[in-house]
Formats: sequence, C-alpha cells, structure tokens
Amino acid sequence: MSPQTNLRTDDFGGSSKKRAEIVLRIIQGIRKATSNEFCIGIKMNSVDAASAESLSDVMEQIKLIVECGIDFIEISGGSYENPRMMAEPQLATNSTPTDSSNDSNLKTSQRESFFLEFAKAVRENFPSVVLMVTGGFRTRVGMEGALQSGNCDLIGIGRPAAVVPKLPKEIILNTQQIADEKAQVALAPVPVPFIIKHIPVKQVGAGVQSQYYGSQIQRMGQGLGPIDTRIQVTE
Repeated sequence: MSPQTNLRTDDFGGSSKKRAEIVLRIIQGIRKATSNEFCIGIKMNSVDAASAESLSDVMEQIKLIVECGIDFIEISGGSYENPRMMAEPQLATNSTPTDSSNDSNLKTSQRESFFLEFAKAVRENFPSVVLMVTGGFRTRVGMEGALQSGNCDLIGIGRPAAVVPKLPKEIILNTQQIADEKAQVALAPVPVPFIIKHIPVKQVGAGVQSQYYGSQIQRMGQGLGPIDTRIQVTE
C-alpha cells in the first residue's frame, strides 16, 4: 500500500485508494470463504505515515479497510529501508519505575512503544476499531500505560516472546508474585559479525537481528527451548 514500493499504474496503484485495492479484495475473499464471525486482522506499517501527506493517504486506506469489515488492526513499523523496529530499546539499569500513577505509566509507555503516536491518530479517526500496538514493549508498567492511554486495546510482543515464550503468563500477568518494578525483560544485543559492522548499510545489520530471532522461533518449532539472552536489570 506504500507509494515507495507500489509503482503500479493499473487498478492496483497510482492513488492511495488503488494501492489498497488488493488488500480489500483479499479481505472480501477471506470473508466470502469463511463467515462474519471469522476474525481477520491486518498489520499496518507506521513508517508509511511519516509525513502529513502520507498520513492522510494511510488514513484513507484505513477507512476503506475498516468499511470492508476488518476485525482489528495491528500497528507496528519499520522496513529494511527504514529499520526503526530493529532497534532494541534499553531499560534503565540504575532505576526502575515505581510510580503507579497514570502520568508515570504514560511516560514509560511512550518510551517503550515506538508506534503509539500513530495508533493515537488512528484511534482519533476510527474510535471503534480494535487496535493492537507491537514494538518495543518490555515492561508491565509500559504495557499498562499504553492500554490506559486509550490509544490501543491490545499489546503485541515480538522479540521478548521469541526469548521467553511464557513471558505474558509467568511475568507480565503474574501480579501476585512479581511486583511492577520486576515485571520486565531486557534482551542482550544480538552479536553482529565484524565485517557487517563496517558495511554502511543499516538494513544489513537489521537483517542479522531478524535472522537471529527467526532462528529462535525455528528452535521452538523443532521442539527445542529458545536461547535465553535476557540481561539482569538492577534497581
């Protein structure tokens, strides 16, 4: 749906509406082959809405998608041209958030969620659509803050789930045994081969990280446990 990659001039390109046409037909096809109760979601890339003009185009596309009968929209972001989602957020190692107020939670969520601002814009334009935000969440406080902000309904967990598959149940939702300041996960940086460090192309390093976390998922698919690359966060 992005003009950066869709250079078509037929029924599937040339305008924001036409670039969304293939998605609309897919949704309609799935719905026809299933039922109204079958859940259909779509992942939207916030990088496509980097400017005021592109934001307007994306909002037009979302309007068409919502009218087509989508059940939820997941908002993430980044691409190999602009690998923003590849960066690993760093948790403070000398302090942990203990203030449970809404203001404190919101500040934490803004640090963690790369894409909450885009979700906020979507929420303002489409208040009834179910929104999931994925990207950068590492703490219970941050996740709760994002939900309490009203800008999303669901939290998606990517890389941490590839390292700690039971993170939601055993840590994030385990409020009886794990306090807020302990309910977090910090991941060690993925080692980058020496030669790649000297290649001035960001997407190469980003590809190494994606490949690493993909290999973690493959391990689980083979019945093996993921390699635990968590680092200790001290108060």
